[in-house]
This record gives sequence, structure tokens and C-alpha cells, in this order.
Amino acid sequence: MTKKSSGELIEYIDELKKIRRVWQWAYSNAESKIHDLSEEIHRNEELLNSTGESTG
Repeated sequence: MTKKSSGELIEYIDELKKIRRVWQWAYSNAESKIHDLSEEIHRNEELLNSTGESTG
């Protein structure tokens, strides 16, 4: 990394913080979706099990 002025470092840090917020938002959404999918799988497996079939 080349030597940066204080102003450049502040801008760089601000950009990194923006990127971090986007990734945190994406991660949070992914976790929520994974949870929803897990619940959907569980519901469907229970439904399937109630019919006497089995999953692989």
C-alpha cells in the first residue's frame, strides 16, 4: 500500500465501512433465507413422512 494522506485514509476507511455494511446486510439476508429454507424442508419432510414415504 502506498503512503496516503490523512484525508485519503479517511476516505478509504469510509469506503471500507460502506463495503462492510453491504456485506453485513447480504450475510444477514442469507442467514434469514437459509433459516426459511430449513423450515420449509422440515415441513415438507414431515408431510412426506406422514404419507409413509422416506427421503434420501
